[in-house]
Amino acid sequence: MSVVVPVSAVTGVALSVLCGVLLLGDRPGTLAWAGIGVTGPALWWVFGGGTRMGREATDGRPPPDPPPP
Repeated sequence: MSVVVPVSAVTGVALSVLCGVLLLGDRPGTLAWAGIGVTGPALWWVFGGGTRMGREATDGRPPPDPPPP
């Protein structure tokens, strides 16, 4: 769910803006276009930013014990 909700939210807004621009001739302002442009990097960050995170990072095993001092 932590990935599905942001993707569906961004997709819903992006489709609405795209239809408004292409079909209705709406022209969003500069700030709106900047917000739309931020969604790509934001989704990349939500998906893990190119790193293995969480449970995948350890392949489901608990983390190893720290080395002795």
